[in-house]
Amino acid sequence: MNARLDQATRNLEGFLSRVVTSADLVAGRAAYPAYNKTLRGLAARYSAPFVPTVEAFAALSPNNDYLGNLRSAASLLEARELGLGFEACTITTYRACGSRAWGYLVGDVSFLDTVRGAKIRAFRHNILYPDTSRAVTVDGHMIAIAAGERLTMKEAAAFLAKTPRLYQRIEDDVRRLARGYRLPIPALQASLWTARKRSLGIVFSDQLRLFDEGTIWDTPIEAVDVLPYNKRHPAP
Repeated sequence: MNARLDQATRNLEGFLSRVVTSADLVAGRAAYPAYNKTLRGLAARYSAPFVPTVEAFAALSPNNDYLGNLRSAASLLEARELGLGFEACTITTYRACGSRAWGYLVGDVSFLDTVRGAKIRAFRHNILYPDTSRAVTVDGHMIAIAAGERLTMKEAAAFLAKTPRLYQRIEDDVRRLARGYRLPIPALQASLWTARKRSLGIVFSDQLRLFDEGTIWDTPIEAVDVLPYNKRHPAP
C-alpha cells in the first residue's frame, strides 16, 4: 500500500511539473478569491448572510456545473428573500442537496454540526478563506491526478475506496507543494484542478455568454448576471 501512495505522490509532482503551466498557476491563484467575491455579491444582492450563502453553494455543488451551481444558489436566495418555501425552488442538483442548502440559508440547520464529509467542508473553508485556508478540496479530479489515470468521477471514487490513506496523502502533498511554490493551499489545488480540465478539454457551459477569454472559474461574476431558475429564466 505504501508503494501505491508513493506513486500517487510522484504522479502529483509529475503532473505539476509537466502539465501545469504558468497560466494554470495564475488561474489557480485567482479561483478561490473569485468564488469568494462572487458569493459575497450574491449574498448582498439577496440580503443574506455571507457564510450560509457559501455553505448553500457548497451543498449544491454535487453533480452540478459552476454556473448551474450559482443559479441554483440564486434560486434559493431569491425564494428566501421573497418569503417562499423550498418547494418553490428550481435547482440543477439533487433535491436532498438543495434541502440541506435551504436549511443553512434559513437557519434551520448548522453546516458544521451536520456535515462530516471532508471534501465539502474543505470546499467551504477554501471559499471563505482563500488566502489562508489549510484545507484541501480533494475531489475526483485530484484523485485522478494522483492515480495517474484518466478516471471518471465515479471511477475516482472507486479508486479512493480501495486505496486507504490516499485522501490524506493528497492533502499532505498539496500542502507541501504549495509551500514549495509559495502559493496558498487553495491556489495550488485549484491550479492542478484547472490544468486537468484544460488538458482533457473540459470546458464550462457558457450559459450567460459573459467571457471572451480566460476561464470562468477565476473570474468574479456580478450578482446581476446570475439568473435564478424561475419562469423568466428557466433551467436549460
